[in-house]
Amino acid sequence: MGWLLFPKGNGIFPERQLMPRDKLLGWRFQLQAACHGVGHTAVNFSYGAVAVSFTHTVKAMEPFVAAFISQTFFGKRVPFAVWLSLMPVVAGVALASAHELSFNWMGFNGAMFSNVAFAFRNYLAKEGLSDKLNSTNQYIHLSIISLLWCIPPIFMLEADKLLPAMQAAVASHGLWPFVFDLATVGLTYHLYNQLCFNAIEAFDRPLTASVGNVAKRCFVIGFSILYFGNAITPQTAAGTVVAILGVFLYSLVSAREKAKGEGKGGAAAQAA
Repeated sequence: MGWLLFPKGNGIFPERQLMPRDKLLGWRFQLQAACHGVGHTAVNFSYGAVAVSFTHTVKAMEPFVAAFISQTFFGKRVPFAVWLSLMPVVAGVALASAHELSFNWMGFNGAMFSNVAFAFRNYLAKEGLSDKLNSTNQYIHLSIISLLWCIPPIFMLEADKLLPAMQAAVASHGLWPFVFDLATVGLTYHLYNQLCFNAIEAFDRPLTASVGNVAKRCFVIGFSILYFGNAITPQTAAGTVVAILGVFLYSLVSAREKAKGEGKGGAAAQAA
């Protein structure tokens, strides 16, 4: 709403920028928007099936998935040392999954499928960013188009459930508390994802953005366990810690590999 009401921007909202029509309707941006919608849909399936802390533990696999997709589908070589640094992440998630009290395949697959969708989205977003359209404006366009992608499946699959569910919520909590909660959740969820998307512009590689996302997940896992009182086994806790430490190791190795690459590039330029 702020983006629509303040086209010139202010202290909170940036100046509104409109995406060129050919880019907005192009296959790359449309695929990015579809991945965005699918990723959020999948992770919400996971939230409904398993403990929130477990969903975010599986989401710690995002750097590994991003590395696999970058190298397999986009031809971006990932150094062997980086692959090795990601092995603890895989091992930690496997350990946590094997001993998770709320484990079921819908929850696990939903979280993993969202990893795949968001890895594609992050790569396409990073490649598509330009000086003419900052990340905030690009994300707003992305949110609007992904909503349009999601509307048909919603009414095809859940049209008969939507109104009864809303009526039940209003009957249980009251109209205005329901409206307030819905608006608050929508606003905070958008801002949460907006800031994550801004990180893609700030970082130089989509993989690094995935690591920043996992650092945020550390807080979410701990907070959800305390707030919701989710029971976890010692093995699940150990697996979560191993996965998070693996992400930290990955960030160190990735930074080292980047420094090495820049050093070689600088040496080659001087030699020329």
